[in-house]
Amino acid sequence: SLYKHPQWLATRDMIIKRDLGCDLGIFGIYIYGSIYVHHINPIDEDDISKWSEKLFDPENLISTSLDTHNTIHYRKEVITPYVERTPNDTKLW
Repeated sequence: SLYKHPQWLATRDMIIKRDLGCDLGIFGIYIYGSIYVHHINPIDEDDISKWSEKLFDPENLISTSLDTHNTIHYRKEVITPYVERTPNDTKLW
């Protein structure tokens, strides 16, 4: 119900206009297709039930593409350990 509420829809429009339809608000990286407004600091059911200010805080919202939004939420990090190079080390990374 939050994402259909008039207050959310107005806030969403404001954020998209502020970010000029650019992914993560980075000018020049335009979003072609659906634009998602992402809560930078995650919200939970308690925030919604209490109608927290966090829901509509422009400092906590950013425009994203679907790919960026899914990467933020669902990406599994692959951490490659750093291996310092040494003299006469001929093994490629």
